[in-house]
Amino acid sequence: MLDAPQEPSKAKVAVYVRVSSASQKVASQRREIERYLAGHGITGARWFVDEGYSGKTLDRPAMKALQRSIFVGEIDTIIVYALDRLARDALEGITLIAGWLDKGIRLIVLTLQMDFSGDVGRMVASLLFHIAQMERNRIRERQAAGIAAAKAACARCSTKRSNVPLVDGTCPRCGGTESRSWGGRQRGESKVSHARVRQLAAKGLNNTEIARILGVSRWTIIRALNNQRKDG
Repeated sequence: MLDAPQEPSKAKVAVYVRVSSASQKVASQRREIERYLAGHGITGARWFVDEGYSGKTLDRPAMKALQRSIFVGEIDTIIVYALDRLARDALEGITLIAGWLDKGIRLIVLTLQMDFSGDVGRMVASLLFHIAQMERNRIRERQAAGIAAAKAACARCSTKRSNVPLVDGTCPRCGGTESRSWGGRQRGESKVSHARVRQLAAKGLNNTEIARILGVSRWTIIRALNNQRKDG
């Protein structure tokens, strides 16, 4: 559990907050941390905020500033909302926290209700970082497996909720040979290839079937066909 410092007014407290994209807000983290500070009588905390920076790297402005302040002895306590706000990579996260603990820094993680210190704190942090990284790896594996399955599914019969796998390149349900299309586009490019749309339309496929094959909306296909007629 979290205990208040014996002399809160004398503690040199730093608060670190990070969000990974500019669209995310730090308000929820700030609210919980401010509640903790007020409840434990801690005033004068210095805030270090990285907005729009990934946790995959420690090369962040506020993190660098925090490290400099620690180096010159201006900080003895760090408060963070969650462990993954510090780092997403297990090795970097463990190294970061180990360096702090070796300097006698007190690290408080609110979501865990834990106060990390000494060898035990380092061991617990190491375990938590590795568990988090294992979970992220499992998520990426499931996403890759889902995309691979979708790519091998019939474009006509498959939906967002279910896939009908092609067998030897042919759909067992409708006999079609078109698989679902995946992939992004570069800035300024059309969502679909007009030549591909014409090719599928020439096969007698309707707009809905073409949209499903190309992985876009029906209205995208309609616009593409209308633009082709205008250009022609």
